[in-house]
Amino acid sequence: MNKTRSKVMTIANRLVKQGLTRSLAMIKAWIIVKANALRTKVKGTSRRQNALEKLSEVNPANISVKLKREPRNSHDSNAVAVYAALRDNRVFFIGYLPKAVATVLAPLMDKHTEPSTKAFRVTGGFNPYVYYGAALDIAV
Repeated sequence: MNKTRSKVMTIANRLVKQGLTRSLAMIKAWIIVKANALRTKVKGTSRRQNALEKLSEVNPANISVKLKREPRNSHDSNAVAVYAALRDNRVFFIGYLPKAVATVLAPLMDKHTEPSTKAFRVTGGFNPYVYYGAALDIAV
């Protein structure tokens, strides 16, 4: 229970810094921690179409997803990169978590609490003019 409270307080403090009231931040933090998974899209996938096309041909059960903090990222100090690894040791950089999600997860990752990814999906690509995308579920 103590670990859960620590996660809630870390997330709530970050939300307060973003401008939420303490009571609303606490409610949102509890929702995030108690939810089965935080469902989100991966940003920046339009530049990684070749990798996503290769991943779309692979069984999703054979793909493991790793989240990596990038505190020295020049665009966002809370940046969290998304990598997909196959069983044959090929690793693909997919993109980044959205800024709002990364802002909540970054302080947890800085405290060495690794969020786990529950599901990874390659989306789109059903038409030659439709880009591939990626979505994942993250358990906090």
